[in-house]
Amino acid sequence: TSTFIQEVSAGLSTGQLLLGQLSINKFNADEAFIGHPIGDADVLIGSRIDRNRALNDDEVAVRIKPEPYDSRNKFPNQVASWRALGFSNPCGTAAAGEHQQQQPWLTVQSVISAGQATFADLFPGVQVADQLQLQRLLQSSADPCQPLPVDRVQRVGQVVAIVNQIASRRFVGRVKPRTGEQKMDIFEPLDPRQPGCNVPRSELTAFGCSAEQLRRQIQHSAAAQSSSGGRFSIRLQRRAAQAADSAFGCSAEQLRRQIFVAELDHWAPVFFMPKARICQRLGERADGRIDIELETRVILEQLGIAESIESVPEELTAADGGVSEQEAARRRDFRDPLHYCIFTVDKAMAQDLDDAVHYRALDGGDCEVGVHIADVSHYVRPGSQVDKIARDRAVSTYLEQRTCHMLPHCLSEHLCSMKPAEDKLAFSIPCTGAVRSTWMGKSVVRSCCQLSYPQAQSFIEGHSNLLKSETDVNAAIEMPEAPHTVQAVADSVRAMHQLAKKLLERRVADGALIIDPPKMKFRFGDACNAPPVDFSMEESSDSRSMIEELMVLANCSVARKLRDSSPQLAFLRQQLPPSGRALQNLCRNLSVLGVQLDTASSSSLQASIGQAAKSLDPEMQLYLQKICVSPMPRALNFCIGADAQCPNRWRHYSLNVPVYATFTSPIRRYADIVVHRQLSAAIWAEAGREPEESAKLVQDAQPSLTALARHCNKKEKDASEAGRRSTELHFAAYLRSQVQPLNVVGRVIGVLDKAFDVFLVRIGQVGRIYLDQQEDIVEFMLESDHGFPQLMLHFQGCGSVFHRLTLVPKSRVDVLLAGCQLLDGRSLKLALQLKPPACELCGRS
Repeated sequence: TSTFIQEVSAGLSTGQLLLGQLSINKFNADEAFIGHPIGDADVLIGSRIDRNRALNDDEVAVRIKPEPYDSRNKFPNQVASWRALGFSNPCGTAAAGEHQQQQPWLTVQSVISAGQATFADLFPGVQVADQLQLQRLLQSSADPCQPLPVDRVQRVGQVVAIVNQIASRRFVGRVKPRTGEQKMDIFEPLDPRQPGCNVPRSELTAFGCSAEQLRRQIQHSAAAQSSSGGRFSIRLQRRAAQAADSAFGCSAEQLRRQIFVAELDHWAPVFFMPKARICQRLGERADGRIDIELETRVILEQLGIAESIESVPEELTAADGGVSEQEAARRRDFRDPLHYCIFTVDKAMAQDLDDAVHYRALDGGDCEVGVHIADVSHYVRPGSQVDKIARDRAVSTYLEQRTCHMLPHCLSEHLCSMKPAEDKLAFSIPCTGAVRSTWMGKSVVRSCCQLSYPQAQSFIEGHSNLLKSETDVNAAIEMPEAPHTVQAVADSVRAMHQLAKKLLERRVADGALIIDPPKMKFRFGDACNAPPVDFSMEESSDSRSMIEELMVLANCSVARKLRDSSPQLAFLRQQLPPSGRALQNLCRNLSVLGVQLDTASSSSLQASIGQAAKSLDPEMQLYLQKICVSPMPRALNFCIGADAQCPNRWRHYSLNVPVYATFTSPIRRYADIVVHRQLSAAIWAEAGREPEESAKLVQDAQPSLTALARHCNKKEKDASEAGRRSTELHFAAYLRSQVQPLNVVGRVIGVLDKAFDVFLVRIGQVGRIYLDQQEDIVEFMLESDHGFPQLMLHFQGCGSVFHRLTLVPKSRVDVLLAGCQLLDGRSLKLALQLKPPACELCGRS
């Protein structure tokens, strides 16, 4: 109701309610969190009831739950709010034991009532008078004004309202029939973070399932079991399963493997389970093998990503790929081959080429480097049909062997893609050697050739004749369009690389954080939807870094322009600093390996990472890069709006720049199209003229731009998750296709009493090996040598010293990767076996 909405708005404005994005624990769906606006603490939402029907990623209003306090009995035994961290289970009182049965986590009152800590222990440094004030706050739903000691106490709250329904209400899962004469069956989502639903049995008819036959089979099975006293339950269940073949058009076992899509229909506040309706059947999962096509559809459905654009919008059907003389006259022309050698550098076989670059020497020893970005906003007009498609998708999704484009193919791979020997409309930013943009605006460009990153890398390494390559057919390039030559392109790449190196050095000196772990890359055969035939880890190269530096230069230039021209509406990109707790965990994990990091700032963190890398071998350097990425939050789009007076909130942490915008990928990101429109409007306003149609913004108010930023952030997060899960899917399929377990080198990164964590170098993943599950290990023991933990392992064999192994952090071991399990919506679970050491006496290995 309007009254409730007003109450929620008032609570958010006064601080009685907190606003945050709900994040549900992937491995414990009863726990959810929102980030706290003050400090590093999270607010725990400790039960599904307290979530109040909110789903993962929804923006919610949260009330801090009160902590009851009684002066006569400290804290009474009630379900309360504040969570105490770092304490063992309370014992010694019946009340504490009873409370633990109600609450899966320790609360402040249970810790104090058990005598494990005092109030001062939980709130160190708080004076007596302040304690009383804090106690009063704990008894109410008010939120303390000061950050809590996040390593000792955690706020606990409950959702009072869903402010923005961001999460999809479509679920992917299985149907589990209820027994008896029920009209509803259970729909179990594959993602445990989503709720189980009631689905009408009658809806299964549309998918080859007879509701009446199903009811009779369940009723007959239950009655037969009852009359026989359960003696023949197994036989009757088998008969019921066979009889169910006619009910569902498949066996009961096949029904269990069917994957459906259900859409949430109604969820009343008083019901634990919502009502949903089945709207699609995706296919059948088969035991023992992985159907790549089916699992890809599952990923896309779970994340709400549309695979293809069904029809081309009418405004594009008559679009011509050429550049008219009238349009060219309104733009700066970069097509003169005597002055500009323009080319693209991207992934091999890429079709959606957003950007092109050029380099040329100027008189007086100076130089000019140019960044040219496809002018997608010229074709995607605000409010048009194609604009609505692009806005809804918000980002292109890159999977293994597949791309779900944001724009129709006629735009993404033809009209806007900067392919060689074709005139293209662009936004250009030429910069002098002082790396300052001298001009930015709309242009016409013509690329002379398309380079892949390996080809550009060959130029950087000194090779110039790549027209014919005997070693790598992918390294050979097409002849550049005349009058350009391969040598001219190679010279431009080398000069551009030298400039990019200086830009990178300057950014690092200014405090930028450079973390780029290797990524898994697959090699596929000719068969469609077949497992990969091989894989490798692809590390960053000088050619990729060169293009990234030029794109950062262009994005920073555009961000400054938007900030100065329209500070209230500027559509920028920020990255918040990592939380203190995440950095503490990072330092604690690396201290076991003898690595000390300074996390005071991005600059100090980068310096300490560089210093630590000098003392590590290449394998451990890969792990250092991987683990240092984990605490970094995602970069987010935002509209300055209400933060106009708080420029410290605009910063990008990793880049360590005051303002940043995404301008260089308009074919792949809708946020970049918005930036293009704002930049075009700023340029027209600077010239004292009305902006052209492509520069007008339909949503020009700050609230609508903020909502658009939120939508883009959600879609970008989902696209990234889809890419990660697609990589895991193909790696799992690769492992399943192997006859023998994969032998990989591992480095020990953590030692426990019954297990150890290992970094698998070849796949860039971390796994845990449980010693009590290793068949060849006879005995193991955790010991300590001068404070350093070490595991003593004794393997089966002749009993020689060759069958004993001592593991400490950084130890090198051989690991057999026997298989893996795909966990829907979570992560890849690896099946690891420690390979016993070779023995020269008995020959056992």
